[in-house]
Amino acid sequence: HGEKRSDPIAEALSFAMTYSAIIKANRGKMNNKQVKVYIEKALKIYPDNELALLTLKETSIALETDIIFRSISQGKMNKAARLAGKTLYPEVCERYFEFGEQALEQLASSSLDSNTQKIYLHDMLNSFMTVDPYHPVIDSIKEKLQFMEK
Repeated sequence: HGEKRSDPIAEALSFAMTYSAIIKANRGKMNNKQVKVYIEKALKIYPDNELALLTLKETSIALETDIIFRSISQGKMNKAARLAGKTLYPEVCERYFEFGEQALEQLASSSLDSNTQKIYLHDMLNSFMTVDPYHPVIDSIKEKLQFMEK
């Protein structure tokens, strides 16, 4: 009890935990939140586990991306922007703007009246500007707004 594990044993246990989490996730027996907790435990046992580090990164990206997607889908642009602005992963920020571009396309083909569309466009513009004021999607939104003002 309480003995410190030797490195080879810790490494093997950490790898087995990581591999097990990946298999369970692939079989639908474990969700991303559970995988993240399991992987974090594996890394406490052996912090140099490259597979666990990579899996933790990919799982964190997937979790953050899901939250951002749900937020945008629910019209919670400011929440999505806060998450995208504070993420450690550039991939999450890129996906935030991709989701925004998709939302922009859906808005253009929607049956919403122009005043409602303008409100959405202004919300999107303000949210995107807090994350990256120079992102190309901002110019697209500004162009759409200018066109609608005519």
